Amino acid sequence: MATTQPLECLIGGQYALDPARKLTHAGGGLPTCAAIDRRASAHAAGPALMAVQARLSLPPRARVITTLHGARIDGVLLPFAAGPGPERSDAPGALPGAVPSGAWVVCPAPPGPPLTLERPWTETELIDCVLRPIAAALDGLAERGVTHRAIRPNNVFRAGPGEPCVLGCAWASPPAALQPDAFEPPYIAACLPAGRGEGSIADDVFALGVLLIALASGALPGDGLDDAALLRRRLDQGSFAATAGRLVLPPLIADLARTMLAEDPEHRPSPALLLAPSMARTRRTIARDARRAQRPFEADGEAAGGDGSRGDGSRGDGSRGDGGRGDGVWGARALAHALGRDPARGAAALRQGSVDRWLRRSLGDPMLAVRLDELQRADPVVAHGGDEPPPGAAETDSLLVMRTCAAIDPLAPLWWHGMALWPDGLGPALAEASVLGAPGPLAAFERLVAVEAIVSWAHARGQRSDVIGLRIDARQHRAWLRGGRASSGRLGRLCVALNPLLPCLSPLVDHACVIRPAELLMALDAAAATPSRAASPIDAPVADFLSARSDERLDADLAACIDAAATPAQAALAQLRVLARVHARSQVEKLPGLAAWSGEAARAAIGLCVGRSRRRKVEAKLPAAIATGRLPAILALLDDPAAQEADAIGVRAAIQEVAAIDDEMAALADGAAARGAASRR
Repeated sequence: MATTQPLECLIGGQYALDPARKLTHAGGGLPTCAAIDRRASAHAAGPALMAVQARLSLPPRARVITTLHGARIDGVLLPFAAGPGPERSDAPGALPGAVPSGAWVVCPAPPGPPLTLERPWTETELIDCVLRPIAAALDGLAERGVTHRAIRPNNVFRAGPGEPCVLGCAWASPPAALQPDAFEPPYIAACLPAGRGEGSIADDVFALGVLLIALASGALPGDGLDDAALLRRRLDQGSFAATAGRLVLPPLIADLARTMLAEDPEHRPSPALLLAPSMARTRRTIARDARRAQRPFEADGEAAGGDGSRGDGSRGDGSRGDGGRGDGVWGARALAHALGRDPARGAAALRQGSVDRWLRRSLGDPMLAVRLDELQRADPVVAHGGDEPPPGAAETDSLLVMRTCAAIDPLAPLWWHGMALWPDGLGPALAEASVLGAPGPLAAFERLVAVEAIVSWAHARGQRSDVIGLRIDARQHRAWLRGGRASSGRLGRLCVALNPLLPCLSPLVDHACVIRPAELLMALDAAAATPSRAASPIDAPVADFLSARSDERLDADLAACIDAAATPAQAALAQLRVLARVHARSQVEKLPGLAAWSGEAARAAIGLCVGRSRRRKVEAKLPAAIATGRLPAILALLDDPAAQEADAIGVRAAIQEVAAIDDEMAALADGAAARGAASRR
């Protein structure tokens, strides 16, 4: 059966993949191959291009790609286009052996290999080749309200010794999703990789500072610690001390890195200031050192960290252990992190007064203790509708701990059911959980949206949140959630709506990367030729996809398509309405496979024709309508308003005629005795 798959798949209608030229180590950890601009002339060839393939669970940054389209910023590989690639690994333009996953992002190819840590870089190299060119690129991004969020050694490139560095592609995955924890501030490193959010340009300055330390020392920071141990050390000692405390750095680099790794993003220098390193070196923000408690926080009579350290930070053998400084909870920020990771135990410690006593007696911060007492006495800010169940015990604990963590550490992310994320990272976090099939996080995200917990978190952070903007977003998310269909899990439409470049997750089209409704039709048309195809071309993921991506008002018909209570005839007609309307708005001419697939189900809708003569006409014309490959033609045959009105008129006339016959027969039955008597006489 013929399909509508083009001979060459063009990304953005302009760029083709060149699978024979794979670019190793050019995508910062993502599959990459060369790309060709089909609109460029041979005499005016542009820069070398590459296409980076996103992971299905980590969709590209659609808003940033749109914002940077046509921009000119030196020192960064800007995106040119994004879209689906070839359907199958054997299709023209596909990477050999590739499994279709996420969308592709086209951008310039890097000028050379990524940075290596084989040797320590000199101070001059770091200033002239790394700091100044990257700061200029970040300044250009900041002017457009965009962050990079992918500054790490394997995603920074340069053509050769003495050449300026160039920032790699950061648009084919959610912001900071592929970043090592050491290159992100603690309040971001604690989050789910997909839920770290866009952040601010100050977070890029932080990553640039860590990159300078790594290049100057010739090794990745961390001192051999795992991510969890390094995060605890940074929360306790501060990011610069934990990252470069034992390293011997050039004086200028050490002074710059100390300001670039400031805990508060408002205290870090701007990219424009970093263009003059000597001035940035003299700009030091006076920040108070974090208050350190006299003894670690104890819950249930056991010191947090469980390393056997005493209240003075020393071990039983008289030596001062590093675990007492790095593993225990000695400060407010570490306390917020410990409470957020275990909300059940954290809520119990709050209600039992353990946190209050530690804040007053060990940390010496009674004002914070009073603030937490007010939060604990206040009822949780829960905005659930009449169809939403009230919060349970686990949810009440999460609400209490979430607001407590925000009050203790205003820099901390949103903690919910032991997971941390930023509000604008909800969409990618939903996509990752949906693709990986994680029911626990999906249920937690659903309740997060249903009770509008983001609004409560924003209020607890004081002046560090845009409460009005977050309230608008939270209500929009809840409206999308409530407008979903219970049979599809209610999160499907919200997930698709928050991730414009997330492909359709239906198994019906798992052979293709479907991002737009027209591509869905072509993928379903190709799937129609498979012998193991499903009975219906619309399942719950397809319904969620069309509900979020289609311009038509299709919710009622989409609900009927997957409603178990609908009759086969009603479901078939609703399915045909949806597909025909999408087909009419697309530029696809014919879909013979999908027309035959839908036509088989449409035969059940013939039963909705009450008139026998109309049923016979529809049955006779249906094969010809299916043969056209046009779904609107099939729908016009089955869903013809004029024919339905004529059918209704005929039904009413037949009912009246039957009623008249019934009346006449009743009259004859009533006069049977009189007529019989007359006949006997």
